[in-house]
Amino acid sequence: MPLASSAVIDFEDLPAGGSGTPATVLVIDQYAAKGIKFNGPVALDYSKGVPVPGFAHSGTKAIELCYGEEFCTTPLEMHFTSPQSHVKVWVGLSEFPLETRTVILQAFDATGSLVAQATTTLSSSTTPQPIRTLLEVISSSANITSARVSYTGALVSPPTVYNNFLAIDDVEVYASPTCAIELNRTGFVNGDTGIAQVLQVTNPTASPVAVEFKLWFVMPGRSAPIVFVRGGADGSFVLRPGFNQNFGPLTLFTVQPTFPRGTYGFNCRFLDPVSGRVLSEDLVPFTISGDIRYAVCGPSEGKCQCDTRLPADDDAGCGDFMQQCKDHEYGKGSCTGYICECHQ
Repeated sequence: MPLASSAVIDFEDLPAGGSGTPATVLVIDQYAAKGIKFNGPVALDYSKGVPVPGFAHSGTKAIELCYGEEFCTTPLEMHFTSPQSHVKVWVGLSEFPLETRTVILQAFDATGSLVAQATTTLSSSTTPQPIRTLLEVISSSANITSARVSYTGALVSPPTVYNNFLAIDDVEVYASPTCAIELNRTGFVNGDTGIAQVLQVTNPTASPVAVEFKLWFVMPGRSAPIVFVRGGADGSFVLRPGFNQNFGPLTLFTVQPTFPRGTYGFNCRFLDPVSGRVLSEDLVPFTISGDIRYAVCGPSEGKCQCDTRLPADDDAGCGDFMQQCKDHEYGKGSCTGYICECHQ
């Protein structure tokens, strides 16, 4: 079964000059047939000129920003002829940095709005740093039309650092099946119903794609996720070309008085069932707040009874326990000896 449609640019086909020699190749539209145009970084062969052995991420060639320029803040800009959902680059430094630098990859949609970003830190060193550091962004839909790479300090005014010596290799972009979630609200209280108004599944490619899918909840106080649905690990779940369907609205839960209060999440992730590569993910946090009314037995033995001042329908969680809470305000406090707790 075909994988998600992808393009990897390794620059090995360019007649690049050596490191430390005058620039001879600017990368602009040489990869337009693969759906990517660049803004003119210099292609270099690090095995020639003043060689830097093992510098490129693959082969011997890569691109470098602001090559031979002073006071240059020009970032690497990439424009895609069709929207993408995943952008991935590898970065390094062709000269040793005197200070720690932060590199950022930003992805934008057709309106210029920021879709996703990722950062990494390149520490100061006394030697060049080979292109071995990964930056990647994933969108919950195929809506990335451009991306840029820069030092963060070169994006501010006035700049605190220039983009010289920042090198990039193995640019990879692809459109892949996506999952996207929108809940009916971001905060819930007792009695509210949680609904996935949008549970959108798409395959924007022209080929059928096998997908492993996972949807799960996270909840406060619990480290393990709660599986909602999962499947396709054996490659049996295949999305046909151009598939686009919203499975919402889908009722997920109704908040009960016993639900823990705090930050939850309802999340989805699509993976390549062979390699495990993440194709798409959408992590959607929400909160549950407000009163909690329940009784819980503590570590000590004892019969407990819910506070009789609470209405019968608020006695959730009591079961057959009997409780006599002492020295506490209405609906709050704990029993002597931590036999029981009564909360509101």
